[in-house]
Amino acid sequence: MKKIYLAMLSALFMGSTCMAGDVVTFEEFEVNADGYQNDFGDDGYFESGGFTFYNNYFPEWSYWSGFAISSRTETNFVNLTPDQFNSCVGHGVNGSEKYVVAYPQGEIIEADAIDGEEVSGFYVTNEAWAVDAILNGDGMTPGAFTTGDYLLLKVIGNHPDGTADTISVYLADYRSENEAEHYYLNDWTWVDLSSMGKVESLTFRMESSRKNNWGMTTPRRRERFRVERLHVLQHLHTRMELLVRLRPLQPHGDHLRKPHPRPVQ
Repeated sequence: MKKIYLAMLSALFMGSTCMAGDVVTFEEFEVNADGYQNDFGDDGYFESGGFTFYNNYFPEWSYWSGFAISSRTETNFVNLTPDQFNSCVGHGVNGSEKYVVAYPQGEIIEADAIDGEEVSGFYVTNEAWAVDAILNGDGMTPGAFTTGDYLLLKVIGNHPDGTADTISVYLADYRSENEAEHYYLNDWTWVDLSSMGKVESLTFRMESSRKNNWGMTTPRRRERFRVERLHVLQHLHTRMELLVRLRPLQPHGDHLRKPHPRPVQ
């Protein structure tokens, strides 16, 4: 059985091995002087803990998508770079250092096992950018979140037989008329995926009450969150910390790399 811990824009696997399985931390990956890595070269992916994380990097457009790695400890949002790699917590689950930043535009997390993996769940929290938009406004729709607003993450588990299951979690929930019940995630929160059974990949979707003609505006037309420690329930016991950030598809989306083929087994 494996665990994956997901956290807004980034993901970590904590690494050790025991009878229960492996724990992956992403500590083996290098980050740049600013504390992140979003360029994985021509391969367009990195692998850890029995999973493949896809990435696209376009320096000529100052644009990337998919999955990146961060070790940043700042919790505020001032400048797009490097603050887009900040979480609202400042570290991974249990004070871990590195985590994965996710900004999927068609990219997926793919299980390396040909028949998929059972995933028990993950930890998730908001990124600093999302919290800034919730508390201070996104600059495109009026003001901070108020009664009726929400930010929703949908996790889609894709099964080997072509079917899919979806589990939803509110990253911010201001829908209640009672203001005392309004909240946003500001710490790592567990999301249970055990009911999905075996999945060959995970994809992510975001919904928000804040939107315009071009899509979501939380935060500033970018749907972002952090995810950490995805627990997979099979022969391995993997903990992954993942931070996921999502945005509307960009015009150059047709240039996204396609997943590499799995080896014949």
